[in-house]
Amino acid sequence: MKNARVWVFVSLLLMLPPSALHAQMGRQSKATGPVDITADGLNYNKEQNIYTAQGDVDMKEGTRRLNADFILYNDTTKDAFAEGHVVFQDQGDVIHAEKMSLNLVTKRGNIENGRIFIKTGNFFLNGDDIEKTGESSYVVHKGQFTTCGWDKPSWTFVAQEVDVNMGEYATAYDTTFSVGGHSMLYLPWSMFPVKTERQSGFLVPQWQTSSRDGMIIRTAYFWAISKDTDATFFFDWIDQRGYKPGVEYRYALSDTTRGSWYATDIEDNKYHGDRYQIKGWHEEQFGDMTFKANVNYVSDYEYLFDLGRTTVERSENSANSVAFVEKPFPYSLLTVQTSYFRDLTQKDNSATQQYLPYATYFTEYLPFLKDKLYTDFTTDFVNFTPDTGDRVTRFTATPSARLPYSWNGLNFLASGSASERAYHVERPYEGEDDDVHHEQIKMVGDMNAQFVKDTHTDIYNLGDLQSMIVPRIEYNYLQNTTSFSGVPSADPSDRLANANNVTYSFNHYLNAVASNGQVREISLLEVSQTYGLTGRLPPDNSVDPFPYLGSGNRLSEVHERFTLFPHSNFWYVNDTEFDVDGKGLQEMTNSIHYVRAPFLLVDLTHSYEPSLVDQVWLNTLVRWRSFDANYQIRYDFIQHTWINTISSLTYRPGCWSVTFSVIESKEPNDRSFHVSFNLQGLTQKITGGPAVSPTGGPTGNPMGGPAGSPVAGGLPGGPAGGPVGSPAGASLPGGPAAGSAAGSAAGP
Repeated sequence: MKNARVWVFVSLLLMLPPSALHAQMGRQSKATGPVDITADGLNYNKEQNIYTAQGDVDMKEGTRRLNADFILYNDTTKDAFAEGHVVFQDQGDVIHAEKMSLNLVTKRGNIENGRIFIKTGNFFLNGDDIEKTGESSYVVHKGQFTTCGWDKPSWTFVAQEVDVNMGEYATAYDTTFSVGGHSMLYLPWSMFPVKTERQSGFLVPQWQTSSRDGMIIRTAYFWAISKDTDATFFFDWIDQRGYKPGVEYRYALSDTTRGSWYATDIEDNKYHGDRYQIKGWHEEQFGDMTFKANVNYVSDYEYLFDLGRTTVERSENSANSVAFVEKPFPYSLLTVQTSYFRDLTQKDNSATQQYLPYATYFTEYLPFLKDKLYTDFTTDFVNFTPDTGDRVTRFTATPSARLPYSWNGLNFLASGSASERAYHVERPYEGEDDDVHHEQIKMVGDMNAQFVKDTHTDIYNLGDLQSMIVPRIEYNYLQNTTSFSGVPSADPSDRLANANNVTYSFNHYLNAVASNGQVREISLLEVSQTYGLTGRLPPDNSVDPFPYLGSGNRLSEVHERFTLFPHSNFWYVNDTEFDVDGKGLQEMTNSIHYVRAPFLLVDLTHSYEPSLVDQVWLNTLVRWRSFDANYQIRYDFIQHTWINTISSLTYRPGCWSVTFSVIESKEPNDRSFHVSFNLQGLTQKITGGPAVSPTGGPTGNPMGGPAGSPVAGGLPGGPAGGPVGSPAGASLPGGPAAGSAAGSAAGP
């Protein structure tokens, strides 16, 4: 009888496949929910306590569904049997088989000519005879494993026998690794992961050659300590330098406590001494208090130049460590910070000023006189502590007031402040201490107007446009009421020169307005210049409060910035400084970005400064069929030579890829070759590099391109990774090792 229906209160956790059992780990052996069976014919033998369903059988239990031509279930022995076009589905996991038998109590059974798909991880496993040996373990005879699908997979592991323990590993015997149907490697024994959660194990080594350091072999062991913590142990060997062990520990103990720390050490044969690096970050919140630390400490000033893994690291001129605590109060904020700076441009760091500590307290603008006048108060305390020389303690208090006003479309803002600084100078070598005071006042007047026009265009499907012109005039006055005699110069803000000038600017903004009100910038033009009212402008004042470029004349340089973003596929940025007193162009940067997905990407940046800088940076990525070609170069027109180059070619026929890269640099003078492999779902990446704070670290392109460029440069096809026994090499560029805490719970 068609569509006969019966409710059976037994656990047909049926026929259960690897994927289903994997999903059921930790559950009891007996099911408790009802089973809904629909079939062309359904019979029940009361004496034998056997249910028989045949003809388009559809069995459902919770999220599980079993379809077959025939199903037999013995409620006494708890044996279930399904035959003919057997399909089992559970939350995206699927099993296909000709026959399937299972004891619901012992969880033992057999699957004939079975194919198993596990959605999470995209695992495909099949075998002529699959023996279920327990709750979540199997023995697959004449089995095949891949992550490339059933039809003509790009690569496969074929084994005479595979012992599978879902959620852990599969051990294969008499295994052949094939690519494109061609046998590439024979492994008498191998092991690969069959779970998507993090797991401990060795990562596949990486080999590279360097003209500077010779052969380099990088190996690593990943330790999944807990769901919130993990660690990677590195064991690197550098031919001409020696062994370089290291460890990286990552943690995400809660939503408000997380971090990552890296440490490495090497007895450097070239350096003839011990060298090390400690780098990491930590974030934690205590009630309404926030603590953050970002540490980068190296043993010597040449460490990153010699042992840095990226162009960015090798070109750093300082290594900075900062830790601070923030405590909010009503309408105010207190911050206490300590900072340690390592100057990487010179061996002696003893004269570098360290901020131990640096505390600031400021209030919000508080309204007075019925919101017509606003006042605030800012204070800071800093202790400048170099290893040698004078030690300076500075206390600054700055009250200020602001008066905004609008009249007939004109916007006015007048503000003024008085700053009092008290210094205590400790001179350990001269035996005398000094106390010095310094005062200054500052006044600013700002006037601007906004002229807005709305229009519409069909160009690039921009739609509604808003054009806004903003002319602006700003008056700046600063007067040091006491001299600088005896005042120490601990940082540039201690020597702000008197100022009496006006800055005028013309600004135009063009925005596209979507139907939902969302605004997108199309273009921006800003032009500004400063004029000295009572004489020549003081020396280049790049420190707040009145930044401008150019000095020694009444007029500063003209600063122009233009950006154009007509479409997400293209943008252009220009930044120019022009001297009006005969020197002409002083600085100019042009950046162009173009992408035609998924075939072409081009980034081009040119930087110019007379007699100092004339460089171009080019990054291209071309995709044709199964090939990706990437080329990056930074070229210096003054020296008539290249500075850095990266060339890479990736072959990606399906769910595997191989990348060959050549990286060359002048500083340091080095050429290295890299070959990396990636098998989708198997290989992991040896990060090998120091931990970087999610709120810190360098920005922009390591090869010198514009910040925010979609291709960040660096090493394509980074270090290798993968499980023991896997012939896989390196993964493609990416983040932390797959499944690590930093890439999941702990990562930004």
